[in-house]
Amino acid sequence: MRKNDQVALEDPLKTSAYHDEASAFIDQLEKFSAQVVIPFNSQHLCFKLQEMIDDPVLTPSGRLINWLSENPDKAFKQLLKFAKGYQDDLIHNPAIGFESLSKNEQQGILATLKKGIPVRIKSWYK
Repeated sequence: MRKNDQVALEDPLKTSAYHDEASAFIDQLEKFSAQVVIPFNSQHLCFKLQEMIDDPVLTPSGRLINWLSENPDKAFKQLLKFAKGYQDDLIHNPAIGFESLSKNEQQGILATLKKGIPVRIKSWYK
């Protein structure tokens, strides 16, 4: 957890203090993944991860910083639009993932959540 916190607080546009350690880990992961059957292209994933380790501008944080610096007002409006869209989707489709439940059960989940009461997911499945 300590390393995660340290990396999270680093400048997203600068090489991480853990660059060499991360590179060594990705190298080991790539060698391991070449020897096992994985249902996705692990070699490509390792390549992309190594690219981000070597060039922090390619990380999600680095890309976000560059995007925000181009036009902060436009970026804020776009992020606000995304947030409102997400909120609207949750309001109108609150039971996403519960499609197998009846409409009444879905409404029960929503009513419970609106009251601020946590819902035990397993209790809704038979």
